[in-house]
Amino acid sequence: MHRSKYTYLLIKLKRYRKYILEFTTRLDRQQFLVLLGIVIGLISGLVSILLKSFVHIINGLILDVYSFFNFKFLIVFFPMLGLAIVYYIIKYFFNGKLKKGVVNVLIDIAQRNSFIERSRIFSNFFTSAVTVGFGGSCGLEAPIVVIGSSIGSNGTKKFKLSHKERTLMLASGAAAGIAAVFNAPIAGVVFALEILLTNVNNSDLIALILASVAGVLCSYIFLSEDLMLNFQLQQSYGVYEIFYYVLLGVFCGLISLYYTQVNHQVEKQFASNNFIKNNKILVGGFGLAILCFFFPTLLGEGYTGIMKLTTINPEIIFNNSFVSNLLEYDWVFILLIGALMVLKMVAATITIHAGGNGGNFAPSLFVGAHAGYFFSAMINFMGFGALPKVNFMLAGMAGVLSGVMFAPLTGIFLIAEISGGYGQIVPLMIVSAFSFFIAKKYQPFPMETSNKSIQNKIFTSDKEQNILTKFELDALIQKNIYHINEDELIETLIPKLYVITVGIIPVVNKHQYVIGILNVLELQKLHLENKLYPEHAVKELMIYPDNLIGINENKKDILDKIVRSNNNHLIVVDKRKLVGIISKNEAFNAYRNALLKLS
Repeated sequence: MHRSKYTYLLIKLKRYRKYILEFTTRLDRQQFLVLLGIVIGLISGLVSILLKSFVHIINGLILDVYSFFNFKFLIVFFPMLGLAIVYYIIKYFFNGKLKKGVVNVLIDIAQRNSFIERSRIFSNFFTSAVTVGFGGSCGLEAPIVVIGSSIGSNGTKKFKLSHKERTLMLASGAAAGIAAVFNAPIAGVVFALEILLTNVNNSDLIALILASVAGVLCSYIFLSEDLMLNFQLQQSYGVYEIFYYVLLGVFCGLISLYYTQVNHQVEKQFASNNFIKNNKILVGGFGLAILCFFFPTLLGEGYTGIMKLTTINPEIIFNNSFVSNLLEYDWVFILLIGALMVLKMVAATITIHAGGNGGNFAPSLFVGAHAGYFFSAMINFMGFGALPKVNFMLAGMAGVLSGVMFAPLTGIFLIAEISGGYGQIVPLMIVSAFSFFIAKKYQPFPMETSNKSIQNKIFTSDKEQNILTKFELDALIQKNIYHINEDELIETLIPKLYVITVGIIPVVNKHQYVIGILNVLELQKLHLENKLYPEHAVKELMIYPDNLIGINENKKDILDKIVRSNNNHLIVVDKRKLVGIISKNEAFNAYRNALLKLS
């Protein structure tokens, strides 16, 4: 009976699927993409809200355990427990592999034709929920982008879409996720345009916009008010405050640079220090426990702490903290806000590099809010003005987000939307612009993509660089080629002259370092003219090789060497040791193929 019922449902589902496919064939390409974008937006929005709510439930359960045992500081050890649970989830359910972060989505767009594994939806959902739910000091936005992108990518597999169309659907899923959790449709669209899409037509924007709107509709219907980040401006900005907003923009730019350095240093320690690498859960967990012991507001995303800072009594941010007894003086409170600003960067990077799954989006907003409060409170304390702290908090959030993620438009529109309007738009633009300018001047790439190996794998606004990203160097190298030692005699070379298929023969020394080349055509000519003497040493006829290619060189430099070379074949080396040979013709063909793939 149950089996027949199951079979009946299966037949019905197949029939509905057939009707849907027939319906889609009646749509033109643009209409189909818009419809698909809306569906992907709805699914991504619902999953994002589900993740946000799931984390809220975990937080509630932890607080219940904390209250039950009535041990004041037990809660600070929950992030370590969360890191341990994430480790075992990855190990036993996802084969020890977890691709996390927006950077992996960018690599998938460039290297895997925007195909993302379906498993990444579930792996990022559960690991990020546990990390942040148990108090890990990072944000859910990066996992939400990964999940939304994966939904968008997998939603296109049944349809024959081009790389560009598939990337658009991927970005639509990410935009819907961001729009849903912040109730900010414009910010969702702008985020996708700034971070994920390097080339988009105006007509494509319709699908992206409607996907973001679909995500926001999910937010309106299902996301509770206490999970949203909402602000009210204290007052409209005055002209005399513009100078202070410029200073805040510079301050946020410097903080963004410092945040990047903290991230790199923590990442380096977790990667290079053997003790930390082998015990990263314990080290990271204890590090977080110590920080949260003194500042419990560092637990989790930090949005609750931001909202507390906007109340009439912002001192409640230090409730249940050892430093609560030090708040007798205003200057102490201001310095503690500055300390929170710095320590959040440390806590976030420890959480991520110790094995947790989260991003720097929420920590950037936390740091920015405290930077804005610290800046305005210091100006007021020193008697230089009477600046509205909440307004400067909002501007600081936009500023640090712009400087860390290199997404100034996202920062501007996100803060404008969550603050209920565009009354603060001019200060937001000023702070974001100056912060972005300062950060980009001294750090050419965003924090998460500043590694050179990553830059060579992702698309940027530079179209030539995007072509080179698709340019596969390893596939062009002919390895195990014939080469000869400098001390050998010509007589050992003569039998090979008319069977070698490449135009040059590398000459190496006893250490296998390339020290010269032999031109095969020249040698054949000398041999036919009886001018090639067998008793001569190879080194007497070799010439210095032009344009040796290093295996780890930048692809643009490699292509420049190939273009400049007079030879049809170039030698590839690894620290002067012979690796193989590249054909000039094959390199040009590969470049043309990369151009075709991209277009």
